Amino acid sequence: MSGSRARTGMPGVAVRRTFAWSFCVGALFAAMSSFLSAQDIAAPTERYRPFTAEVATTYFYEQGDAKVFSGRFFRKSDGSYARIEESEANGGERGTVRYILDAPTRTWVDADTFVNAALVMRRSESEFRRLMLSEGGCEDDPGDVDSKRVGESEKLGMRTVEIESQVSPNLITRRWVAPDLQCFELLNLLIEKGEVRTKKEVLSVQFGEPDPEPFRVPAGYRIVDPSQYEELWKKKYNGRDYFGEKALARLQREYEEGRAAVAGSAIK
Repeated sequence: MSGSRARTGMPGVAVRRTFAWSFCVGALFAAMSSFLSAQDIAAPTERYRPFTAEVATTYFYEQGDAKVFSGRFFRKSDGSYARIEESEANGGERGTVRYILDAPTRTWVDADTFVNAALVMRRSESEFRRLMLSEGGCEDDPGDVDSKRVGESEKLGMRTVEIESQVSPNLITRRWVAPDLQCFELLNLLIEKGEVRTKKEVLSVQFGEPDPEPFRVPAGYRIVDPSQYEELWKKKYNGRDYFGEKALARLQREYEEGRAAVAGSAIK
């Protein structure tokens, strides 16, 4: 539940939320440690280098149309991160979504203006690790992705390593990751049959601890569990599910298991 369930970057597909940081969850966890040198993955002065990034994502459609969504990414020195980004729901409605991962408490927040609600839950250690790696990590497991290092370049004054991953026979990704930012992506291209379908690019980076506001649930939002969130979504969008039956059952179990820990979370 990283926020990428909404859209995998494939234009023309019925979607819930269209803006996604990692376009194909799981598939993009390339074997980074296999491609980066010891210098690449050397520990920074702090565990994580804190920064704020301005981001733009463009979806290119087969008929020649394109849609652009803006966003911001925030990372603290303890590894906690937040994303606030434009999104599009069923029927073309635009809104804002916010994803927060609080590293010390392993707490995940999924909030949006579509239903004015926030799902706040403790994640398992395996899910926590996956969520951390989805926003930059140099120690990913190989998984089933056919990935290779194809070059190096400089973006925004930082050295980047270019990784190409074969997601499916007709779909590849090219990712420009910055070792100085724990392999955070500065550019990501989703390419189908040689055509760029999605381009996600960091426009600027400001170093230093980010403002604390993005790491809070917006005022006035209802705090809900997964089942309540699903019900709110179905009510607004004519019965269309958000998580799906199997994912919802798993998330609800995990929510109940971590309920006591979340009760004391500073986010909530």
